[in-house]
Amino acid sequence: MTMALKVALILLLAGVLTASSIVDARSRRLPDPLTLAVALLAVALAALDGWSRLATGLAAGVVTFLVLEGVRRGFMANRGRPGLGQGDVKLFAALALWLGLATPWAVALASALGLAIALVVRPADGRIPFGPAIAVAALGLGVAGEMGWSPLRSMEGVGWML
Repeated sequence: MTMALKVALILLLAGVLTASSIVDARSRRLPDPLTLAVALLAVALAALDGWSRLATGLAAGVVTFLVLEGVRRGFMANRGRPGLGQGDVKLFAALALWLGLATPWAVALASALGLAIALVVRPADGRIPFGPAIAVAALGLGVAGEMGWSPLRSMEGVGWML
């Protein structure tokens, strides 16, 4: 029952992230109601694994928001324009509720995907919709995590890199 519920929640999350990505690709805005839906689904997924996982997710969400909002504001102060949209910050924080300690890996993967998109698309103003990259990275790592894979466990023996 729990596995079937998780699969259903992940499929629903994928649908919401797809809708959010389409809106972002068209308008360069991530809608708050869809980000709220992501957060609620992320909390439900984490809660299915117990209080410890939920607490880790909540901590990851808060830390993710604070760090990325700091980066966004710092970039704005130095460059006069945000390098990261507030919707992107909120979406990462919402997904961190599910991803927990894998969140930094999702940020790194989404950043690499975003750079690849920017190199291929070459937008005139230099801005790309980052939501699709966030969605792909988070879903990929989240599903891998649900299947038992962890970027931290896969790097055993290379602790000096962590």
